[in-house]
Amino acid sequence: MIKMIDITEHAYIRMKERMGLSRHAAKKTAETAFDLGIKFFETRGRLKKYLLGETRTYQKIGTRVIIYGEMVYIFSDFRKMETGEEYAVLVTVWYIPNNLKNSALGLQRRKKERMAAG
Repeated sequence: MIKMIDITEHAYIRMKERMGLSRHAAKKTAETAFDLGIKFFETRGRLKKYLLGETRTYQKIGTRVIIYGEMVYIFSDFRKMETGEEYAVLVTVWYIPNNLKNSALGLQRRKKERMAAG
C-alpha cells in the first residue's frame, strides 16, 4: 500500500503553471488525486483510447495513470530500500482535452456517488 507521495520538480512546475498551486497545495492535490481519482482501468471508450495514445511513453510496470478533476496525473511506484514501504512519485500532469472533460467528470461523479452509497 502506498504511504507517501513525492512530486518531481517537473510535476511541481507543471502544477504551478497549469493550476497555480504552491508546493504544499500541489502535494495535497497529488495525494487526493492518487486516493480518489479515476484509475486507467476504470475508463472506457474515447477517454480510454485517448489515455492509451497519450501515455504510451509512460507505459512501464508500476506506472499509474489517474484522472482527477480535469487533469491527468502520471505516478510512478517506488520502494524505499531501508524500510520496504512503498511510495509513489508524481511524474507529470496535464489537462484532459475539452472534448473528453464531460466523460471524465461523469466518471468521477459516479465514483463519488458509489463511494457515498457503500
